[in-house]
Amino acid sequence: MIFKKLKLLLLLLFVNPFLIATQVQLITTHKKSNGTLLRIVTSSAVDIDNIAGWSGQENWFYVTLNGTYLSPKVMEYIEIVFPIEDIEITENNQSVQLGFLFNKPVEDYEIFHSNATRVLLIQVWESLNDSLRSQVKISEGKNINRVFSLPKQEAKGAPFYDSFVYARDKYGPEKYFVWYSNWYSTHDMIDDNEEENSINYNQSTFNSDPKPLIIKKQRAEVSGPPRPTRKLEKSSIDISFILNNGFLIAGSDNIRAIKALQEALVALGYDLGEGGMYNDGVDGEFGPNTEDAVLQFQLDRGFNNTNVDGIVGEGTHKELLRALSGEKSLVSIQSKINKSQKMDKSQGIKKAKKIDITQKFGSVMQQRRETAKELLNQAPITTQVKREKRRLANINEINLLPPDLSKRKTFLRLSCNLDGANVFIDGSLVGTTPLLKKFPITPGWHRVRVVDPLSPPPKFAMDIPDYQDIYVPKGRTQKIRINLATSNQESID
Repeated sequence: MIFKKLKLLLLLLFVNPFLIATQVQLITTHKKSNGTLLRIVTSSAVDIDNIAGWSGQENWFYVTLNGTYLSPKVMEYIEIVFPIEDIEITENNQSVQLGFLFNKPVEDYEIFHSNATRVLLIQVWESLNDSLRSQVKISEGKNINRVFSLPKQEAKGAPFYDSFVYARDKYGPEKYFVWYSNWYSTHDMIDDNEEENSINYNQSTFNSDPKPLIIKKQRAEVSGPPRPTRKLEKSSIDISFILNNGFLIAGSDNIRAIKALQEALVALGYDLGEGGMYNDGVDGEFGPNTEDAVLQFQLDRGFNNTNVDGIVGEGTHKELLRALSGEKSLVSIQSKINKSQKMDKSQGIKKAKKIDITQKFGSVMQQRRETAKELLNQAPITTQVKREKRRLANINEINLLPPDLSKRKTFLRLSCNLDGANVFIDGSLVGTTPLLKKFPITPGWHRVRVVDPLSPPPKFAMDIPDYQDIYVPKGRTQKIRINLATSNQESID
């Protein structure tokens, strides 16, 4: 009986070799500033000995995966983006060969592999500067066939920032590493919106939860059915409640309010990318796409520079309601009224002055006009001015000069030892801790109050203020930390 079962099992494996082979499920391409990233997703991790890549003729780049077969759904989700001009896929006996045609000759490439993930990354360069070329050459000396392989437990078990520093020191600033089965880049980038000149920007950048290396959201999982589509009508969208818990800013966790906001933006014609159940960007995450859409909406509705901040407050909320109902921007209407009033007032003053001057001076004004015409017809008088350049006696004196803060914005960054506490600024609720981003604010004194809604206020023999008055200088980012009393602490620090 056992012999028959083994015989049947061997027969099945001989007839259908796909039962033990790895399936290629998804192939995506992503344009980056330092080249092109090819991303291949398989049903299981491919062994390093079964991966080979090479540069072919006529700008072709090839990669072969032995012991694999192609999913029939792969071709439905392939997108050809610049600088790739064509993709060629050949399936042989238990192997898949992928060919990518670039618009320029391929100068070099590296393959990033790890047994900890089903994702295979391939970095392709069409051109290299001297610095990057030297980094690639050093990497080639350490790895065979330009395959950059990481152990299964590489950098796992440590906090993300420690793993990031470890991987960056070991592999270099332009490489990738695996942390808890996800790919991450060792290239540390400063936020363009960060106006603080912080020395420890690496720590501040990666203190928050790390984000996997997903350059573009996929349209759908290759194993499931296509996602449903819908058409949002302006009249059917309710956003009256989205400010019940304060402002909506990037990083907010109010999923219901954010989804309502995103539906309103999509209905108004703003692109939120791909994601969510209906593949229209409505995913309940206030990310970069949603923030960019809010910024564009504020610009389209005529907000001035100080109010274009990507934050959904009372003003932006009112304009969203007006836009959904088909009404014109209240901001632009008011600005037109003010402009018209100013023009009418100035024209009235000019007319009154003209009548008054004509009545008072009569022919005298005519004589002055004639004299002015004669002066205008005279040859211009040229003078030479000697310009003198002054230099500081000591170059170090430049550091003693006061910084120009006239064009810099003012922010308040608040941190707290307790999550979920309500933050009030000048009596208005602005959000709950932790506040992921700095808060734009006007220069001067502000009253900051942080309250834990789940614990009663401490009782003392005398009234103690539960707020702090903070002065925020113009053009600066004022940092403040408030410690609330916990179960192990009877009073505020």
